[in-house]
Amino acid sequence: MTPRPRLVQHRASPVTATRSDAPLSRKASVDDLVVTLGTLRDCFSEPPDTELVGRLGELARVQAFWQPCAQAAAAEPIEGLADEWMRLFEGPGRIPAPLFGSFYLDDGLLMGPSSMAVAAEYRRHGVQPRAGATPPDHLAFELGFLGMLSAEDGAATPGDRSAFAQRYLGWLPELRNAVWNATSTAYFRELTSLAVEVVGRLAAVGSGARQPGP
Repeated sequence: MTPRPRLVQHRASPVTATRSDAPLSRKASVDDLVVTLGTLRDCFSEPPDTELVGRLGELARVQAFWQPCAQAAAAEPIEGLADEWMRLFEGPGRIPAPLFGSFYLDDGLLMGPSSMAVAAEYRRHGVQPRAGATPPDHLAFELGFLGMLSAEDGAATPGDRSAFAQRYLGWLPELRNAVWNATSTAYFRELTSLAVEVVGRLAAVGSGARQPGP
C-alpha cells in the first residue's frame, strides 16, 4: 500500500474564514485560500473520518460553497465513505480514479516526466519530496504545495500559483469525470467538482483572466 501523502501542512482555523458563496472570490483572504486548499488536501490525503466531516460542517456554516460537500458527507455512514474512498483512489485492485497527475498527463505512466517535473518545482521553492514515499504528483501533495505558495509569509506571487495550477493540475477535470463515472456517492462527486472549480480559479487569477465571484 502506498504511504499516505504528507508534504506541506498549513492550516488556519475554519471559524476565521470570510463568509462567501463562491470559492476564492475577490473578497477571499489569504487565510481563506490556505484553509480551502488545506481542507481539499486533507480530503484527498486519506479516507474521511468523523473529524474531517466535522470540519466540513464548520466550514459550510461560514462558506456556502462547502455546503454540498458537507451535507453529502454527513448523509453517509462514515465507514461507507471510507470504504468508497479506498475503492476509488487507492485500491486494492483496479483503481477507478488514481490521484497521481502523471496517470493523466503521461498516458497512464506513473512516475513519468510530469512527476519528475513537479518534484523539481517543489525543490525550486525549497521543498524536498521524501524519497521512496508517495510519488510527488499525488493530488494531496500538489494541493498542499499550492497552500504553501499561498501563505502570507511566502515569497510566491499569484502568478506562481497560477502557473503551477495550469501546468501541473490541468488533469483535474479528467479525475472528476472518472469519479463521476465510477461512483454515485454524492460526497465524492461534490468534492472533485469543487477541486476543479477552486484550482480553475487559481489558474485564472495570474493569467490575466478575470476572477469570477462577488
